[in-house]
Amino acid sequence: MRSSTVGAAKTYRIDDSATLAGYLSDRPSVDYIVEEFLAGDLCSYDGLLDREGRVVFDASITYGMSVLDAVSGGDMMYWLEREIPEDLVALGRRVAAAFDVRERPFHFEFFRLPDGSLAALEVNMRQPGGLTVDMWNYANDADFYRAWAQVVVHGKTDIVNERPHAVLWAGRKRERTYRLAHEEVMVRFRDLIIHHERVQDVFAAAIGNEGYILRGPEIEPLRAAALEIQATAAEPVTD
Repeated sequence: MRSSTVGAAKTYRIDDSATLAGYLSDRPSVDYIVEEFLAGDLCSYDGLLDREGRVVFDASITYGMSVLDAVSGGDMMYWLEREIPEDLVALGRRVAAAFDVRERPFHFEFFRLPDGSLAALEVNMRQPGGLTVDMWNYANDADFYRAWAQVVVHGKTDIVNERPHAVLWAGRKRERTYRLAHEEVMVRFRDLIIHHERVQDVFAAAIGNEGYILRGPEIEPLRAAALEIQATAAEPVTD
């Protein structure tokens, strides 16, 4: 069940009678919708369309967890795919064509189900939130907002979208105690961290109160570094 509040706030997963009772006792006096629970990996197809409705820039996010799990207390990690799966590109472009989107960015979310198929989650006629646009720029050594302005003014853009870099976001939350202090993180991963920022409160429940953007030639070292950055003091140390 999902409210209209951004970032999955006041979203409830109903597994049994007890959680249903908890929802009914805490539900705000607004309209809710009921959605089927889907088990799968959250991903997106994002981009920019020109004046003719053609995709002139695209990107894809893979989320380490759902936004609901992050809002419920987890630390969000997500990264940009350097190679976007063909079926995701095809379905994302069909969605864009169906809505006749032009001269604007878009952000479409899907679940990759265990059988490999895609199930639609939501459609947004805007760029993704947080610092994702900055991540697009870091992935491409580009300026996405310049490209958007070119599309609005000239109907097209010269942005290059080859994705030469792997880019990842790792967020941390104020109420958690981490094994590595911020100063240690900045020293230990100085060759990977391209940006660090205190996050605006409106996004913090979903992506953390502070976050690190990591960049490198491959995604796996970034994911390994992110796990260390997000490891809490209570977690056992493993070699």
